[in-house]
Amino acid sequence: MKLKIVLPTETKRKAPALGLGTLISTLDGSDEIIVTAEQSQQSSMWEEADVVVISAGSDAKRAGNLAELYRMTGAYVVLAGLEFGTMTEAGGANTRLVGPADGLWPEFVRDFRRGNTRNCYVSEFSLRDTGLFVSPVDAA
Repeated sequence: MKLKIVLPTETKRKAPALGLGTLISTLDGSDEIIVTAEQSQQSSMWEEADVVVISAGSDAKRAGNLAELYRMTGAYVVLAGLEFGTMTEAGGANTRLVGPADGLWPEFVRDFRRGNTRNCYVSEFSLRDTGLFVSPVDAA
């Protein structure tokens, strides 16, 4: 499997949706991985891949546009994002990973290798569970 990770240009800095350790642990010796950032204009940005993973952070619309471009090349596109609202705004993906993707990615890869992927994988983990998340309503 040739896998490409695309980090789109973002207006707000957010944590990546998928940890590198989790990503690498799901690959085997025959897999190839390319990590590229949209703003770098690397030639690898448009190199063909079997699976393209796009981090959908603060600019979901831009991530969705990138997803549509990659789907036109025949790639299987995965959008990974922490927030369900952000993910519903972004179109163009074959599959969405909603929530911390470290728990979802291994399941997706297993399903992809079997040819049986779902449209959406949703994490049961929430930042609300940690006590670190304060909603705007609670903060008022």
